[in-house]
Amino acid sequence: MVEVVRVQVCRRCGRINLPFKYRCRCGSREFDYIEMNIEGTLVATTKIFVTPKGYPSPLLAGLVDAGDLKLLVRLEEESPMGNVIEVVQADGGVLIGRPKKLVTDGS
Repeated sequence: MVEVVRVQVCRRCGRINLPFKYRCRCGSREFDYIEMNIEGTLVATTKIFVTPKGYPSPLLAGLVDAGDLKLLVRLEEESPMGNVIEVVQADGGVLIGRPKKLVTDGS
């Protein structure tokens, strides 16, 4: 699993696309591809009970609001809405969301 996510950036307007687009909203077809860390707020969740072959049932999915990006991700574990979710990319491009682990100094 890769800790960063590969995204598409429009050369004309700078808009970040994920999933990748053939053409940006500004009309440009010229893109750069970069890797970035993505985290956002979990705004909706669902359980999918009828899943494709090879996927667990139920499959947890969530909508993550990461500012300009709104991403549908497969959740590693149940998490309450409003939690901060880190988004990582698995083999094959699948986006996985996991609750952000906060580091505390013990005080």
